[in-house]
Amino acid sequence: MNQSMLKLKGLGVSTGVTTGPVLVFNVLKENELLEVPKEDLNELERFEKTLQRTREDIEAAYKMLVKKGVSEGEILGAHLQILDDEEFSGSIRTLISDKNMKVKDAVEETVKKISAALRETKSEYIRSRIMDIDDLGEQLIRNMTSKKGAAISSVKPSIFVAKDFSATDVATMDKGKILGIVTEEGSPISHVSILARALKIPAVVKCQNIVDQVDSRDTIFIDGSTGEVVINP
Repeated sequence: MNQSMLKLKGLGVSTGVTTGPVLVFNVLKENELLEVPKEDLNELERFEKTLQRTREDIEAAYKMLVKKGVSEGEILGAHLQILDDEEFSGSIRTLISDKNMKVKDAVEETVKKISAALRETKSEYIRSRIMDIDDLGEQLIRNMTSKKGAAISSVKPSIFVAKDFSATDVATMDKGKILGIVTEEGSPISHVSILARALKIPAVVKCQNIVDQVDSRDTIFIDGSTGEVVINP
C-alpha cells in the first residue's frame, strides 16, 4: 500500500529477525470457493476428485519434509491417516449421497461434528487433533476451486503474509523464496508455528488485520522472538 511506517504487534513463534518485500496470500471469498472447474461431475464425484488432489498435495509435502529430515513432518502423516479414516471421509460421502449436501457443506458439517466430539475428551493429545481436522477441512474446500495461489517460483524472496497457512502450505514453501511468515491467526502450537520452527523460518502469528494493511509494494520487518512487525520501516 506504499504507506508510511506502521508498527504492529503479533506473537513471535519462531525466532529470527528479517526484512523484505511482502507477498500476500489472499483468502478466497465465498463465491470464489464455489467456482469449480466446468466438468460434468456430480457432487460425490467432485468430492472424490478433491480428496485425491488433497491427498496428493499432502503426500508431496510429507515426502519433502522426510527428505529434509524434519521429524515434525509427522503432522502431515497424521493428515493422511485422517483423510483415509472412514469417520472423516465416509461421513462426508454419506452427507453428500444421503442428504444431498454440496461438498463444501458436507465438509464443514463433518469438521464441525468431529471437532465438537474431540473437545469433549479428557485427552490433551486427542483434543490436539482438532487442528488436524480444521486444517484438512480448509484444504479440501480450497482444493474445490481451480484457482491457484501465487506462483512462488517466479517471485523474489519475500515475507509471506496471510490470514493463516495450512501445514501443507508451510511444508512446501521454497526456503529460497521465503524470508519469514506473518499470519493473522495461529498460536505457538499451531501447525504453522511448529513447522516454521522446524524449518528455521522467522514467524509471527496473531498479527491482527495484517492482510488488509499491506500489499506487494510494501516492505516489512519482523522479529520472530518479540512479535514485532514494522510496515515500511
